Amino acid sequence: MKFFSGQLSGIFPKFQFLMKFMLFQMFIWVHFIAAVLAIILGLINLVSEKGTFQHRMVGWFWLLIMSFVTVASFWIREIND
Repeated sequence: MKFFSGQLSGIFPKFQFLMKFMLFQMFIWVHFIAAVLAIILGLINLVSEKGTFQHRMVGWFWLLIMSFVTVASFWIREIND
């Protein structure tokens, strides 16, 4: 996967690596924050009263966030470069 492979590659080769690294780091942090939020929402739903409006809304948000975390994990292939 090449980021910024056009005119920046010949002029700023180190800038290209830096942008790729920063984009990858940002993606991992967004994935991590969403996973932590899903854990918190899951715990809230486990201790809340079942069948209420709050329980259903938290459950739907949990489903959406977990779907994002799952799909986003497909693009995280390495821990270290």
